[in-house]
Amino acid sequence: MKKTVLLTTCCAIALNLYAQRTTNELPYGLLTGYQRQTQEMIVLDAPDKGRIEKEDTENDQKSGPVRFAYPVHVNFTPENSGVWQQSDDGGKVWRLKVILPGALATYTLYDKFWLPKGAKFFVYSEETKQSYGAFISDFIDGSKDKPVQFSTGLIFGESVVYEYYQPASVKESPVIFISRIDYGYRYVSSPFNIGLRALDPCNININCPEGDNWQAEKHAVCQLLILTPNGGGLGSGALINNTNYDFTPYVLTANHNLLKLDANGNNDASLWQFYWEYEYPGCENSTTPPILHYSQGATVVANNKESDFALLKINANEDPRYISEVTPYYLGWDRSGNAGTGGVGIHHPSGNVKRLILSNLIQNDNSYTFWDFFSNEPSKPGTHWEVSIYAGGIQRGSSGSPFINNNRKVIGQLHGGGECAPISAGYGKFSVSWNGMNIHQDSIKRRLDYWLAPGMSNPPQTLDGTFVKPSISGPTLLCRDGGSFMVTDPPAGYTWGKSSNLNIVSTGNNTISVAPADPNYTQGSPGWVSININGVEKARKDVWIGYPDVSIDGPDYVSSSGNFTAVYNPLSNPTFYWGATSGSYTVSNYGDHATFYFNSGGAYQLYLNACNNCGCDVTKYKNVQVYPTYRSPLVVSYPNPVSDILNIKIDEEAVDRLKQTMSGKQLANTDPVLDIRLYDQFGRQVRSTTAKNGIVQFNVSDLPNGIYFLRVYDGISDEPETQTIIVKH
Repeated sequence: MKKTVLLTTCCAIALNLYAQRTTNELPYGLLTGYQRQTQEMIVLDAPDKGRIEKEDTENDQKSGPVRFAYPVHVNFTPENSGVWQQSDDGGKVWRLKVILPGALATYTLYDKFWLPKGAKFFVYSEETKQSYGAFISDFIDGSKDKPVQFSTGLIFGESVVYEYYQPASVKESPVIFISRIDYGYRYVSSPFNIGLRALDPCNININCPEGDNWQAEKHAVCQLLILTPNGGGLGSGALINNTNYDFTPYVLTANHNLLKLDANGNNDASLWQFYWEYEYPGCENSTTPPILHYSQGATVVANNKESDFALLKINANEDPRYISEVTPYYLGWDRSGNAGTGGVGIHHPSGNVKRLILSNLIQNDNSYTFWDFFSNEPSKPGTHWEVSIYAGGIQRGSSGSPFINNNRKVIGQLHGGGECAPISAGYGKFSVSWNGMNIHQDSIKRRLDYWLAPGMSNPPQTLDGTFVKPSISGPTLLCRDGGSFMVTDPPAGYTWGKSSNLNIVSTGNNTISVAPADPNYTQGSPGWVSININGVEKARKDVWIGYPDVSIDGPDYVSSSGNFTAVYNPLSNPTFYWGATSGSYTVSNYGDHATFYFNSGGAYQLYLNACNNCGCDVTKYKNVQVYPTYRSPLVVSYPNPVSDILNIKIDEEAVDRLKQTMSGKQLANTDPVLDIRLYDQFGRQVRSTTAKNGIVQFNVSDLPNGIYFLRVYDGISDEPETQTIIVKH
């Protein structure tokens, strides 16, 4: 049963949860100052918690991913629900808000999804200010006649808003069929529901000191959100390298995570989600989990129950290289059957952030049989490693995570084991998965070799891991002739980018030559070249084009000396020359800063010349007023000690001398205004006034006995004149 409410709401700044491929912009409903009319809010009934608990009691004893979300089936489209509203630019917006009472998080499945070109779709929360979007047609497969299945990621909290924007120029209607909203009820690390979930004390965060030596490999490991008919499950997996070093997004995980999927038949994992970089920045558990980055959709290309492996290939449009906040690493592997002397497992236990387990003993006994307590069946002898874990722990959701030996090579993926160390765990052998125990030579869908060593008759025994981390080398200063740049470790399918003040002269094998768009530049400017994949920047080199562009920063008024600094872009690499146009002075030149010592008062004009290999900047000037230091006090205070009325007499001669020094700051005939304040010994201001001349008074009869400080601010001096006043009743 559902309840429908029409309501009006306001909006606020959002926190984008970068996911899939989106334009990373805010929806209308979260733009500051946006005023909408009404929207439809549908309140769904919460699932039966007793039924969920009973199902979990049974399912948690079986093989497969650990369930954390329960399916709630719906039928929402722009035609049968939500509210349409005209937008300010002549387009229109459809919006629907759904509440699942008590949910820790939700995520959404769409049986059919397609957007016309120019339209935008968003998913967000008004309460937590999270948002995904905009989803646009360029990032979505299918057509209007053949829309695709689709899913959108986790939104923390019990409410979710769907928003579709269609500009006036678009006439086609979208295909948006929301068929299922999964109700997250456990294993959700939400920053908005602190304390709802106990942290696992036996696990070690990946960024603790124990993980210092595994900071490259951690970037390969991902959390799996596995979509099943019974809800959403959690597992672990990792990107793995192939002999082509072409960054194909293969993810190694456990066969038992597939449930009913199989490479030879039902291999469609298009609604699976792969969450990257899900970790705390430090060793301690944080109340604020990381921003969520995920890819959606994959195909099962190979799997084998004997060694409990599965290899998935993430859909091309969802390659993690396209997510600008993700730095993918592709794990190396060892197919020799030699385990090594120890290593680590990196995993996501029970939906948690990235954790670490440590081992110093791997049993290399081919008679070892791993007993799968979930399926209540033993593995075939010699198909699994027995790994002794002395620190950390394993939980449901760790399944499929890689074991990386001390040679930094994957030797297997987790099948199962105990919880907190010391424990033993069973990892399906990579060496067995490589050729399918020689019993699946007729099927490339039961072996790893075909995919990870394509076309090789004698592949290597081991392969190193690698980053997708291109870098650009080249000059930092470009003059009229321009310069050449080269990319190292170039990713597949990259394109060059550049700033608008550069022109491309030529391109070559991983190189580009550029020159200033204006060869007769009269002033320098910053620029850049970049490496992009489908519009996502993966590497950039900043440059300076032409002459330096400098200015002088420093005080306008000084007494006898002053420090001045050149403001400039360091890429312009200038040499500096300091001086003054007239007057008596000396200067200590320290390159991009200088100290001037003035021998007399008056007006000075400082100058700065800056030159680099392209030429010299126009000389820059700064006017400075030098005033003599006056030492006589501006005010006379009496009586002191004082019990009731403190008289403060302004010394007119001292003020006249002050007035003479103000000619460069104010009109010469303007009387200075003194700011007079009284502070107690704790620095608290207890009295204040302003005056030009004469006598002012402070009544201190109600102040406690003690020492006070009278401070007079003249508007020029860096430090106020200070007098000590004693209040004594």
